Amino acid sequence: FDKVVSVEVSGQSASQPWLSYAGPVMTAGTLQLSADTNNKGAQVNLTTVAGGEYIEFEGSHFGDDAAKVHITYGPTDNQDGHGDDMYNCTDVSFLVTGSKLKCRTQAGVGRD
Repeated sequence: FDKVVSVEVSGQSASQPWLSYAGPVMTAGTLQLSADTNNKGAQVNLTTVAGGEYIEFEGSHFGDDAAKVHITYGPTDNQDGHGDDMYNCTDVSFLVTGSKLKCRTQAGVGRD
């Protein structure tokens, strides 16, 4: 998130990583299946491994362009979101620009 500030005076320059932006923050307890608006919490139990279910959650610093938002989910031992067994949540859209997102789950493995 660091952005470099550069200054040049009479051919001499200096640069420092002095600017940064706040990263995205998910608000605890707001995750829910879009079809089940009565149950918000820390986790969601998907009803099918076929995917296609929509989940939504609240937070901040999501920006204003849903096309630039990338959401993954998977086992808790991959909390950095970069493991091989992470799933992509697609069809990302804003329910409230910058603070509430919705996305579609991907097909998983196993049986219903």
